[in-house]
Amino acid sequence: MKQSLSAIIGLASATILVVAGSAYADNSSYPMTIENCGKTITFDAAPARAVTIGQSVTEILYSLGLGEKVVGTSVWFSEVLPQYAELNAGIKRLSDNDPSFESVVATKPGIIGVSYEWHVGPKGLVATREQFHDVGIPTYILPTDCVKDNTVGGDGTRLQMFNTDALQQAVLELANILNVPDAGKKLVMELTARETAAIEKVKTV
Repeated sequence: MKQSLSAIIGLASATILVVAGSAYADNSSYPMTIENCGKTITFDAAPARAVTIGQSVTEILYSLGLGEKVVGTSVWFSEVLPQYAELNAGIKRLSDNDPSFESVVATKPGIIGVSYEWHVGPKGLVATREQFHDVGIPTYILPTDCVKDNTVGGDGTRLQMFNTDALQQAVLELANILNVPDAGKKLVMELTARETAAIEKVKTV
C-alpha cells in the first residue's frame, strides 16, 4: 500500500467518528496506554518530538496541525501535498528512503510514526520495534498496515479489502497521543464529508 495520504484522504466512514465522540475528551489523559499492532505502548505525557518513517504518517501529522513537532521525516514516494510544501521544506529529511537506526535515534524523538511494518517490525529494514523501545522510544505503526499478513517481510499480504476504519483509527489515536484530540475528530469529520460527497457523486454517474 505504497501511497500518500493524498491518495486516500477522500475516503472515510462514520463508524469510528461515532465512537470518537465518546472516547475522546477535549484534552488527552496521561499516562496513556494503547495497543498498537500487537504491542502495548505507554505515554506518560504528550511527545514533544516526532520522527516519521513513511509519507502517509507524515502527512497525517501535518493534517493534524502537528508539523512543529516533526523533527525528521523519511521514506517519500511522491511530492508532499501542496498545502504542506512550505512546512515540509523546513523539516529535516533524514532520508528519501530508509533512514538508519542511528539517524532516527539521534533526533531524540518522543515517538516514531511508521507507515509500514516492513520498515519497523520483526524484519524491519530500519530496526525492530524492540530496538527502539530498548532505548526508550515508542513506535506507532499505522493500523492500516497491521491488518495485513506481514510475516513474510516486504509489503505483506492484504487479508481483507481496504476500508477507512483503520485510517480513521490512526488519525484519532495519533491525535490523542499527541494531545490534539479535537483536531483528530475534526479531520475525521472532514474525511467523512468527503467520502459521503464522493459516494453521492458516483450514484449520479
